[in-house]
Amino acid sequence: MNQPNPHLPPNKPTPSAENPHDNTTPQPSDTTLENQHLMAQIVSLLPNLRILIGLCIAALVISGLYFGRSLLIPLALATFLGFLLHPIVLKLKHWGLPHLVSVMTVITVCLALLIAGTTYLGMQLVNLSQQLPTYQDTIQEKAQNLKTYTEGPSVWDGAISTFSIIQQTISDTAPNIKHDDDQEPKNSNEAAITEVKIVSDESNPINAVAVWIQAVAEPIVTAGIALLFVILILINRSELRDRILLILGRNLNVATDMLNEAAQRIGTYLRMQLLVNASYGIPMAIGLWFIGVPAAFLWGTIAVVMRFIPYVGPVISSIFPLALAFAVDPSWDMVLWTIGLIVVLELISNNVIEPWLYGSSTGLSTLSIILAATFWTAIWGPVGLILSTPMTACLLVLSRSIPSLRFIEVIIGSDPVLETPQRFYQRLLAQNIAEAVELAENYIEADLPHKADTPLLARKVIGFYDDVAIEALRLFSSSHDDIATARHRLRMNLGIAEFNQHMYKDYPVNDIASVCDLNIVCLGARWYVDVQAAAMVTHALQLSGFQAQTHNNAFLQNQNGLEQIDWENMDVLCLSIFNAEPMAQIRLIARHLRAYEHLHIIVIAWNGDIQTLNVAMQERFELTAVVDSIHSLNLHLPLLPSHHSTTINPTLLPDNEAERLQALVQCDVFNAAYLPVYQHIIKQTLHSFNVDYAQIAWVDEHWVHTPANTLLSNTQDTGIAREQSIATYIVYENEDLILEDIQNDPRFDKHSELAGHKIRFYAGVPLRNKKGLILGCLSIMNHQSRSLNEQDLEVLHSIADYLMQLLREPNQMNALIAELQETASIDSTH
Repeated sequence: MNQPNPHLPPNKPTPSAENPHDNTTPQPSDTTLENQHLMAQIVSLLPNLRILIGLCIAALVISGLYFGRSLLIPLALATFLGFLLHPIVLKLKHWGLPHLVSVMTVITVCLALLIAGTTYLGMQLVNLSQQLPTYQDTIQEKAQNLKTYTEGPSVWDGAISTFSIIQQTISDTAPNIKHDDDQEPKNSNEAAITEVKIVSDESNPINAVAVWIQAVAEPIVTAGIALLFVILILINRSELRDRILLILGRNLNVATDMLNEAAQRIGTYLRMQLLVNASYGIPMAIGLWFIGVPAAFLWGTIAVVMRFIPYVGPVISSIFPLALAFAVDPSWDMVLWTIGLIVVLELISNNVIEPWLYGSSTGLSTLSIILAATFWTAIWGPVGLILSTPMTACLLVLSRSIPSLRFIEVIIGSDPVLETPQRFYQRLLAQNIAEAVELAENYIEADLPHKADTPLLARKVIGFYDDVAIEALRLFSSSHDDIATARHRLRMNLGIAEFNQHMYKDYPVNDIASVCDLNIVCLGARWYVDVQAAAMVTHALQLSGFQAQTHNNAFLQNQNGLEQIDWENMDVLCLSIFNAEPMAQIRLIARHLRAYEHLHIIVIAWNGDIQTLNVAMQERFELTAVVDSIHSLNLHLPLLPSHHSTTINPTLLPDNEAERLQALVQCDVFNAAYLPVYQHIIKQTLHSFNVDYAQIAWVDEHWVHTPANTLLSNTQDTGIAREQSIATYIVYENEDLILEDIQNDPRFDKHSELAGHKIRFYAGVPLRNKKGLILGCLSIMNHQSRSLNEQDLEVLHSIADYLMQLLREPNQMNALIAELQETASIDSTH
């Protein structure tokens, strides 16, 4: 070992072994430490710098919008008019007109309608101006009546007298202070200051004409520039779209979706706004005509136009007919009838027409629409008020596609910013049980028929428990030890228990037919959250027709409290466990139940990897099954008495089976001439989802026909017995069937239709007629397991709807058949 050199100063290190002459080791200098400290300070300032840079960019953008409004306003107007008129141009092109001719035709027709409407309004105004002098006597008489009423004794005299007495008392008790204005001037030589007022020569006719020309020229120039932009946008729409796609980014998929969403939202909003305004203005004109208000159709037209201006427009449009009704009728009947008409139309329009037509056309919250109207009005004036909603809708679409602008979507969007499980968890954490129950009811009753049968209601409740309630409990269990405090745990425990009580009351289990004779007990393993999840499982099983019970005590915490359970007569134990590593708990519980060999033990490992746990627990404890959801548990239980089965119970028939079979014949789905269409639909489905197989299945009384089946080589007459087909479940349950991994579903893990082709993934959607009867299903299958998001499911539904539309429209079906045959003949020649 190296010994320290006594001849060296004590504050200096000894020479290193590699270099004996080096009397120092590397030490950070003062400059290095200062640089590191400076860098740390700069890093700490980065969040504030980001905010500052964002504010500077926002200020520049707002300044550009304000100072460039002369050019931006016509461009914005032209863009939105382009969204509105483009579908008409496409329709004319579809009829065979050239693109340029279609654009000019649309522009010409729009200008003609605008000129005709303006001429009509001008004539109405001229007629009205000629009639106004005849109403002067009525106006003066009503004004005199109002003046007499306000000056004579009235119901307000007592209040006015009391207020005057109080005011006089305060004036008498106030100190008499002499103000400087009341003082006499100290110097008598002070000269009075003469007020000088500059009066402009406003009567000059040249100035008046100049002001009038300036007022008229600005909107005319704006309209002319907007018209030119509209024509250019409609003519060069494809080229402009390509340039915008390049500006938005290299990812053409995202940019295309962004433009399509913007066009869809804005075009739908403008068209729906026009329909809403017309549904208000036309009844307004007819009602005013019946009431007797002059120029009734003029005021109806003004109502249609003014309602394009949010909030302010309806108020302005109602002033004119009310004022005219006041001037025309000597009595108050016409005014009252007009007020009643306006109130009724507003109520119908706001509460019936707008929700029905708008739906979620813009995706903006009500508060954001008001704020946007205020902002754009301040920037661009009245035109900004008209364009506020479409402009903000564009900003919403942009924020959804650009990560750095996601905060804008959170602020102005109407979609919930928290996922449903997070919202439910927060309501329980805040002990807001009423909102938690309301959230659950809205989730369960969404898309639920008015008279839903018990099995469908049970599936909806199970879906809520699996997708929302259990997910919220997973959030709670993940933060149980480190993030949640004792107060949080107490609130959640009390909130979950109270919520479960409400669910038992809102969805009672009385008079539900039993589906099997199994005696089931659902217990929590150790923690209180396990117990409450077991209560949810029990409620779901009871709604499904199982004989299930639960207990308020956890299995490993209070054995004495579980002595009342008759284990000898119990068939199944469903054990709820949130522990991510449940092996030790399972070992203890299995040791306690070793004497009950007849007992089926199903572990619900909410936070565990069921693939790994299934193998490990089957080897060590001989468990019946390990699941991670109530839905999966619900599928295992009916199979326990008879173990696994490879056939489907032939009694799975819907209540409307006879009507459904009749509709199947009426649609003529077995027509051999439709085979090319079926092949075309299947080919498009395969390419869209990139799967191994796609299938169209028509469920007949005893046989499921699968024309153009890609699973088999013979495409002329394929199918399977109904009791062996997976499509039977879709018809019986009246809903989609998504199996991300068939091996996790005990109904189909050994199914002959799927196992023979080694299918792991299956997704099927119903094929419904106009009455909602399910005639069959469209399905996709894959050798590998995979997931299907909401957008993919919407695409699969759209293909199914397109197929049913073809079956309802023979002409469209025959046209497609002819087109497919022509394409096939061309391909064969090449």
